[in-house]
Amino acid sequence: MEYDIKGIPLSEEAYNDYRRKRKKRRNIILLVVVFKVIIAIAAILFFYFTAKNVVKDTNVLVEAHEAVYDNEKVVTATGGIVKVNIMNSTIDIDAFSGDAEFDIEVVGKEKNVNVHLHLSQTHDGWEADEILIEE
Repeated sequence: MEYDIKGIPLSEEAYNDYRRKRKKRRNIILLVVVFKVIIAIAAILFFYFTAKNVVKDTNVLVEAHEAVYDNEKVVTATGGIVKVNIMNSTIDIDAFSGDAEFDIEVVGKEKNVNVHLHLSQTHDGWEADEILIEE
């Protein structure tokens, strides 16, 4: 039996060696492609879940600001709110519920106060459970 590659005659040993190397090269290329696909999927999942948590955190931050600005006791104690600074926060969120606590400095027109705020996540969104004003 005669063996040839692209019209070049080869011995059986050389032909088998060529086929082995070609198969090995094809397997290496396949492994590299599979590895790159796995890395790409992992990166996409990482960014998806990271962005999902950032959006959830953003929602609770917006609700915390609204809870302070809408609270009449805080507005009265400060003489009108100029600025809100979140000093410290703890946010725990899982798939079905969440809790958040904030220590907030409220800069007012007449005086500044510190506010401790606790929010809970419900099916409808975040709700302020407790607002404590520390003067």
